[in-house]
Parts: sequence; structure tokens; C-alpha cells
Amino acid sequence: MGFPDNTASEWEQRPHKLPLSQYATQLLLENKGIKLIVEEDEGKVHELTLQVLITGVEHYIKHDSSVDMDDIDATAADMIFQYALFGEIAYG
Repeated sequence: MGFPDNTASEWEQRPHKLPLSQYATQLLLENKGIKLIVEEDEGKVHELTLQVLITGVEHYIKHDSSVDMDDIDATAADMIFQYALFGEIAYG
């Protein structure tokens, strides 16, 4: 759905051996935002912060109370990100 804008300033300090997913997690835990380019949204840049991600999780749980947070699959993760970035399921 989206991918990091690794030309943005937050990526300049990334240790080259650290996987992008781990570095993105580190940025969020340090209360820094991550700019995401969403191709399906005409390349619009959205900012993901820890609070925005938490809000996405809360919306997901609200809409599917049977969710097992210890067993999140790709579909659930996509829905969480859509709730976080758009406040709703906007794509598929």
C-alpha cells in the first residue's frame, strides 16, 4: 500500500545494516514520524507517527472485536495502516 520516502531527512541517519522495518520501528518509538508515499492515493505523502499507528490499531479492534493481536496477518496489518492513514478502509 505505501512505502517509506527514504529521501526524507529521517532516513539520513539510518545505519546501512539495519533493516528498514527495524529502523522505521525505531523512529516511531523515538516519537519521530515516517513519511509514506501511497501510490494508490496519487503518490500523496502521509505521515505515520506512533500515535497515528495506535489510532489505526484502535479502529481495527473497534471494527473487529474478535481480532487476536498475537496473530496479525498481512490483511490485518494492511487494514490497520489504512485505518491509521485514512481513518477508514479505502482500498480493497
